[in-house]
Amino acid sequence: MLLPPEPEPVSRWNIFVEEWWHSTRDSVIDGSYRINDEYQFIRTMIASPMKKSKAWIYLAFRIAGISLFIFLKAVFTLIPAVFDSFVGFVARSKRQQ
Repeated sequence: MLLPPEPEPVSRWNIFVEEWWHSTRDSVIDGSYRINDEYQFIRTMIASPMKKSKAWIYLAFRIAGISLFIFLKAVFTLIPAVFDSFVGFVARSKRQQ
């Protein structure tokens, strides 16, 4: 009788990344993101039995992800404002002619 294949084990690294993604996304969106919480989480990761190189890679991705999120939020907030200003400027200049 054939047995079904065993599921692949979920590593603690994957659990950390999953928790990070949901916590960061939710806290940045609702404005409750605190840098001190981030610092404590990273200290816990570095002190954990995981390899320290994974913790530093995680930290680099975390900083890059937050920076990218803030950059994109700023860009998509500014684009409509700049566009509206430009359209208003063009409309005013056409009215004056």
